[in-house]
Amino acid sequence: MTNTKVAQTTVEGTKTWKDGNATNRPATIKVDLLQNGQVINTQEASEATGWKYGFKD
Repeated sequence: MTNTKVAQTTVEGTKTWKDGNATNRPATIKVDLLQNGQVINTQEASEATGWKYGFKD
């Protein structure tokens, strides 16, 4: 038996708007997680989520 530790990764972020608190922001944004140039996961962020998103292994 071989005990191998698998690395875990967490990627989190917050969309920061620099638009003078404009009223024409989109309702949601989509954030893609890429691996070797390929989308492997997508998260949606909105005002309801505090514009936060995250990906966990």
